[in-house]
Amino acid sequence: MTEVNDFNNTNVNLNKVIDNIYVCKCGCNLQFIDYKPGFDISIGNKWLITNNAMVKYKWSDYISINEFKLWKDFREDIILNYNETININLLNPEDAPWIHLYNQEVENQIPLNEKLYYEYVY
Repeated sequence: MTEVNDFNNTNVNLNKVIDNIYVCKCGCNLQFIDYKPGFDISIGNKWLITNNAMVKYKWSDYISINEFKLWKDFREDIILNYNETININLLNPEDAPWIHLYNQEVENQIPLNEKLYYEYVY
């Protein structure tokens, strides 16, 4: 009897996770888990870039805490990785986070010399 209940609870938990998954519409086609933290980085005291956790990848594999001190440096890294990604003949699925960051963040009107404050990167 206990095994059946545990199995049923597992199914319920899986359904909750599946219900919270969505596909990004920025062109990266990444899947994210709604309400599950991925990263938060404050830029100066007026801006925040944030994303939910990805289904297949971890933000910590792409963003290192305190690697960059200024928005311009992080922005340049995003652009560099994006350009390397799109210049590959066969796009690798694991490069999609760079496409996502480029599509979502590069065009923001954030002053380049604003300091970065890393809240978390999972």
